[in-house]
Amino acid sequence: MLPEAKSKDLLYVSDFDTNDVYIFSYPQGKLEGTLTGFKSPLGECVDKNNDVFITDELESEIFEYAHGGTHPIATLRELRYDPRDCSIDPTTGNLAVVNNAVYSDASIGVFLQARGKALQYATDLKPAFFGSYDGQGDVIVGGWVNGSALGSVELKKGAKSVRAFTLNESLSYPGGIKWDGKHLAVGDADTSIVYEFSIKGSAGAEVGETTLGGGGYPEDFCIYGSQLIAPTWFGSFSGAVLLYNYPAGGSPTKTIQNSALEYPFGAALSLHSAL
Repeated sequence: MLPEAKSKDLLYVSDFDTNDVYIFSYPQGKLEGTLTGFKSPLGECVDKNNDVFITDELESEIFEYAHGGTHPIATLRELRYDPRDCSIDPTTGNLAVVNNAVYSDASIGVFLQARGKALQYATDLKPAFFGSYDGQGDVIVGGWVNGSALGSVELKKGAKSVRAFTLNESLSYPGGIKWDGKHLAVGDADTSIVYEFSIKGSAGAEVGETTLGGGGYPEDFCIYGSQLIAPTWFGSFSGAVLLYNYPAGGSPTKTIQNSALEYPFGAALSLHSAL
C-alpha cells in the first residue's frame, strides 16, 4: 500500500481470477495497493466508519479492513456457508451476508453490529447472488429458485423468516442489488441495465432504468451519489472498472484500467473525506 493511500478516497475492486483485491484512488484511478491472501474474494461493502468488508467465498470468511489498511482488523466466519455478497445497515451497523451452500439452499446471515456469530435465515434460492439493505432495515436478496427461475426474497427488519419479494420487471440474469438512497437498484448482467424500483410492501415497482454503454456488466457494482461504479470483464472494456452518470447511464464517463485486473467482480468505495 502506498503511504499516501490513507489520505485518499479509495475504490476497492475484487478480482475473481487473480483472487486479489486492488485498491485505486477515486476518482483518479491510480493503483494504490493490493490486498492478497484470499481464496475467492467476491462481494464488498462499507460501514459508516468506512471500514471495508470483503467476502471470501471459498474461505467461508468475511474480512474487515480499515480504510487504507493492509491487514484485517476483524474476521467473521460463516463455517457451513460460502459468503458471496454483503451489505451494512447504516442505522444499526448490522452486516447481512448472502450465503450459498453446496448441499442446501442459500441463506442470509446477519451479524449484529458486524460481530460475533451470524443469525441464519433460510431461503429458497439456490444459488443466491447479491443482496442489499434498503432504507428501512430490510434485506433483499436475488438469485435462482431451484436453479432455474429468477427470484428474490426479503428479510423484513425484526422478522424471523424470509418472504418472497417480487419485481415487476423480467430480468435475464441476476446482477448486483444496491440501495441508492431512494430506490432499490437491481442489475441485469445480461442486458447491461440497472433498474430502479420503488418498494411497496413485498414488491418492487420499476421507476427507471440505467443503461450501461460500452459493455458494462452490473454484477457487484456500487453507487456513490450521481456515480455508478461497475467492474466489468465483458464487452469492449473487458478487465476494467467503468464509471457512469447515475441514473442517466449511457457511455462511461471514466475508465479505470490496469494490467493487474483480469476478472474484476466487486466494488466498494471507502471515503477518507468522510472520516
